Amino acid sequence: MLNDIERIWVIGASTGIGKALVTALAKFDKSIITSARSEDKLDALCGQTPSKCEPQTLDITNDSACQAVVEKLQSTYPSIDMVVVNAGTCEYIDSDEIDMSSIKRVMDTNFTAAVSTINAALPLLRESAKQGKTPKLVVMSSSVTYQALPRAHVYGASKAALRYFTECL
Repeated sequence: MLNDIERIWVIGASTGIGKALVTALAKFDKSIITSARSEDKLDALCGQTPSKCEPQTLDITNDSACQAVVEKLQSTYPSIDMVVVNAGTCEYIDSDEIDMSSIKRVMDTNFTAAVSTINAALPLLRESAKQGKTPKLVVMSSSVTYQALPRAHVYGASKAALRYFTECL
């Protein structure tokens, strides 16, 4: 799967699954661009990887910041061969008092910002295809989309929306 992959952009790389993914991908000697809100965590992660790792601080809920990172990547690299959209958040809510601000924050991050990030990254992947490669778009959802969990109302809904949207792509 990684044969024609040279450059990978992992968004949401500073903790959890994203961090573990960067660590695993680094073993394949690929060029990895890491993004997340925490510059310190990205710097530390890139300092621990044996392959070429470049941190790009990014809050995906900021459309202009996302576009600026994409433009920087376009000017630096001929293409990006794999984009992993992994950034997300979770806030639990109680059914007896639904917190609309919590719902808005989680939906904005896990669905709206993720889709905006995908949209911004598509030109990078299309350029990879023009070079004869098979670009990959990887979008992290959750198994919670198949089974409702208590207090995970908005998290599950946001990940289900993201799964549905990307399956339609």
